[in-house]
Amino acid sequence: MVFDAKFSSGTFNDPSNRLIQYLEQFGKESTGMLGFNKTLRFREGILEIGEKVAVLGEGRWKDVYEPDLPVSFGRVLYIQATKEMPIFLSDCIETKEKIRFPEERKKELKRRYRK
Repeated sequence: MVFDAKFSSGTFNDPSNRLIQYLEQFGKESTGMLGFNKTLRFREGILEIGEKVAVLGEGRWKDVYEPDLPVSFGRVLYIQATKEMPIFLSDCIETKEKIRFPEERKKELKRRYRK
């Protein structure tokens, strides 16, 4: 991802309310045992409307009724992570890094998409 913002918190630097709410969703706290702020650092990448992205993952075509989408969409490409294949998203189209598949997965993909 192209990172759009960088944030941090620490002893004398309070985290944002947004970060506190995010941590609470997962049962985590932004403060330690003595009530001091934990040192937290994170970067944020945003996929914006109209932005071109690269997606690597396993997808299949679905009828709009399965994911409960408007009928006007027709069919949609549904991409879902599995144990064997996570989903990778990038808003950096120039990404040159190669994702390596297990050998048996490569063979299966070659057979499936030979056409």
